[in-house]
Amino acid sequence: MPIAEILTALKASLDVGKLATDLVNRPKIDPDAVRGAVQEMLGHVVSAYTALGETQHELLTLKAKADEKAAFEALKADLDHVPDGGFVIKKSERAVGKFIPYCPICVEDRKAAIALVPQENGHYCCAIHPDATYKTQAYRDEQQRKIDQLRKDDSAFAVIPSNVRWMA
Repeated sequence: MPIAEILTALKASLDVGKLATDLVNRPKIDPDAVRGAVQEMLGHVVSAYTALGETQHELLTLKAKADEKAAFEALKADLDHVPDGGFVIKKSERAVGKFIPYCPICVEDRKAAIALVPQENGHYCCAIHPDATYKTQAYRDEQQRKIDQLRKDDSAFAVIPSNVRWMA
């Protein structure tokens, strides 16, 4: 843990500083002993400086994670689930009259609001999750109306869409 290393290095620096002061205050000064004590003290200061840099990096990383989490919480608070379709919309956009559906899978997985791609009126899909499609009741009703109309049409030239299972 870098903070413990910083405190340990600073305490060691103080201890060596006291030792160097004692060596200088003696009647006969030993320059080699003083030089050694000062170098040891510098080593401890460098260790404290390195640990301080690591601590700063950890704090910046934690701050970035906290900011990311706060932004995601704010996004989740702004989202509203639409039962008819299964997607989510932003309350703030709805308040100003915008209707932009978002993929709920992307919100949870990517922690971001990814807008759905409109296919037809009431039918949306996610560009990132191709299997995720969202259909409103209005879309399903329109599809059923088209199928019913095709069944009523007794013309030999009626075209049945490929997605309609008429033999099932």
